[in-house]
Amino acid sequence: MTKPIIDAHPSLVIATNSLKNKLLLSVYDSGYRGGEGPYPLSANVIGGNPDIEYDEKGPRQVLEREIIEEFDPNFQLKNPKTNQFNQRVAWANPKDIESIRNNLLEGLFPLSDFYVQAKPFAEGTAEYEAIFSYFSSKLPDSVFEVAESNLRRQKALTPEGLVGVFTLDELENDSRGDLTTAHATAAALNYIFKTNLSCKEEIKVTPIGRGPRDSFADYLQDFEYSKEPKPNHNNPKEMDPSFHQVIFGKQ
Repeated sequence: MTKPIIDAHPSLVIATNSLKNKLLLSVYDSGYRGGEGPYPLSANVIGGNPDIEYDEKGPRQVLEREIIEEFDPNFQLKNPKTNQFNQRVAWANPKDIESIRNNLLEGLFPLSDFYVQAKPFAEGTAEYEAIFSYFSSKLPDSVFEVAESNLRRQKALTPEGLVGVFTLDELENDSRGDLTTAHATAAALNYIFKTNLSCKEEIKVTPIGRGPRDSFADYLQDFEYSKEPKPNHNNPKEMDPSFHQVIFGKQ
């Protein structure tokens, strides 16, 4: 039987408060991908994909690196007035950023893997097959209070993009409908919390059992990682290495 060929494998953390009625999420800013496509200002679960610059053996290592990059209290030391994209920001206190980062890392617990099959539905979207590896992290209520205090005062918490605190009811009833959240976020939250967030029908999300697995090599019994280089999404004239090479290096 032919194995599905995987084009991406993000690692993500669903960060909740003690009552599990609030979520700490990333939010794409208005300049995401040049402001084009459906996802600027949509919420997304914190995390990201493997990077060829790092020797990361499995999903947990990828997520730990992503959290450290996204909540970096030292970034503002060299960039006191701007974020990664040279946009002017007012930074949160470094101790607040450090508290969010450390609590996210300390609370990581494996949750579930999902097999995602996506088809393009708007400019800036693509056809792909992916594994989304989700972890959970239950943050103390005091950490949510720190995040919300900074958000009320429009203080930046991350070098790239935005951060938001949402209730599940807010996500379910948001006027943006199936663009309230990005990618597989709505379907994953529905599965985990038994909610009814609106989902894009072009993004099929299937749970594939308890996970995430310890290493990317452990997925090779059921999947293959793509060995085809692909155009860079920011500059289609440039070719990115294959996803297999990103994970396993040159072989």
